[in-house]
Amino acid sequence: MFVQLIALASAAVAVNAQAITLPLEQVATNFGGPGSHHRIFETLASLGEEFQVLEEDATGEHIVRDAATSAVINLTNLRNGLSYLVNIKVGTPGQPFLMTLDTGSNQLWVPSATCGATGNCANLNYYESSRSSSYIPTSNAIATNITYGKGFVKGYTATDVVTMGPYVAQNHPILVVSSEDATLLKQLKGTSDGVLGLAYLNGGNLNSTNAGVKIPTIFNSFFAQKQFTEPVFSIYLGPLSAQSTFTLGGVDSSRVNASAVVYFPVTSHPVLSYYWTLESVSLGTDSKTFSAPPQTSAVYAVIDSGSSFLIVDSTTFKSNVLPALQSSGARVEFDAPTNITVVECADISKLPTFTFAFVDEKGTTQKYGLQGKDYVIQVTVEGATGCVVGFSPTATIRKDGSVMWILGDVFLRKVVSVFDFGKGRVGFATVDG
Repeated sequence: MFVQLIALASAAVAVNAQAITLPLEQVATNFGGPGSHHRIFETLASLGEEFQVLEEDATGEHIVRDAATSAVINLTNLRNGLSYLVNIKVGTPGQPFLMTLDTGSNQLWVPSATCGATGNCANLNYYESSRSSSYIPTSNAIATNITYGKGFVKGYTATDVVTMGPYVAQNHPILVVSSEDATLLKQLKGTSDGVLGLAYLNGGNLNSTNAGVKIPTIFNSFFAQKQFTEPVFSIYLGPLSAQSTFTLGGVDSSRVNASAVVYFPVTSHPVLSYYWTLESVSLGTDSKTFSAPPQTSAVYAVIDSGSSFLIVDSTTFKSNVLPALQSSGARVEFDAPTNITVVECADISKLPTFTFAFVDEKGTTQKYGLQGKDYVIQVTVEGATGCVVGFSPTATIRKDGSVMWILGDVFLRKVVSVFDFGKGRVGFATVDG
């Protein structure tokens, strides 16, 4: 049985006068949350990025072909997994919603009463603008679609009051969803009402012709309205046996000493810095550092709490990750149509340790290891329990030959992660467990 972690804002515990830490409660679920890695490539394409697909021909030679946006986002979305949710209220008086915490997107969207009546949202909490005295329809309301793999939402923009714990943001932009795809509804049923985006947005100053990606995050609004003084938030997802937390305005001092956090600069690339994207990332095992894929100019990694898996390029996966798994002595099977790798649950201890390496802001390489117990996800489907390896391949690379990996919750559960808007950096502090 999966465990889903829900932040209860009503149980907020003050860390200091400016920062609060929201404890996370465990409840049973069978859903892994909408994998925002699907939307990451689509959003970058809308900002002018061009992508290719790196493949092997029949002789094993690497070839490159152009990829349409629809192919770029065609990644596996495993329904079972872990999702991290936070309670918020929208409107006056506040209407409650349970939201997916997502550092891989910027918008805050909630289902509307219209969606509840006719747009597949009947089983979710939904927003009724007529009940809110602070609701303001935007004069140039933007019709917006957001895609999550095979599912999507459609809606329009407005502003309203958003409350999280003691923090209140006036006139915050929201996407009021009028229609939700049945596929996505099936994934969200009984868990998340919507998504609360926390992307970097180039420090909140992204210059884009795409109006949708210029919408500030709720964190940006809280900070701009002086709800706290430090432009920092931190997330501790932790092992299932531990108390997980989401801290606004600082670092959870009960979990980690601020001096123990090692920081890595967000890329200065004008488009890739829409996300919390790190440069010069590498991967290996205890005995080997994997070489970058052929024709690859650089490796970037997006730190994304809205994705369950570790998404790496298909060459790295097929040439390095999968062989390391298969040679470990564990019974491993890769299913190419779904990009899912399964392992016998009894063999998890035989799996290799994978190590991600990053160059910190002082120029020093820092390494973070994941053992089999860290990157294997136990799933329950129709009463049957199995174990899935938390790595998945994507054939997508950028037009300049660089590779983008997505580091989701499998990685984030090993660290306290700190997101610093003010200094444009992401910090990690290793935790036990």
